Amino acid sequence: MKTLACADLGNPTCPFVAEDVTAEGAVLKMMDHAKTAHADDIAKMSATMTPDQIKAMMMSKTKDKM
Repeated sequence: MKTLACADLGNPTCPFVAEDVTAEGAVLKMMDHAKTAHADDIAKMSATMTPDQIKAMMMSKTKDKM
C-alpha cells in the first residue's frame, strides 16, 4: 500500500492522506483532493510546473504504508 499526505507536500495543517495499492493511484487520489481542497496551491504550482512535473513530484513523495 502506498500513501501520500498533504503534509508530505508542504501542507501540515491538512490531515488528508491518499492511499492506494500503487503510487500512481495514491497520486491520482491526491490530485482529486487537491483540486477541490487546495485549488490555490494547485494554481501556484501550475504557474511554474507542467502537469507531468507536478505528478512526478508527487510520485517522488509517496511512501509505503507502515
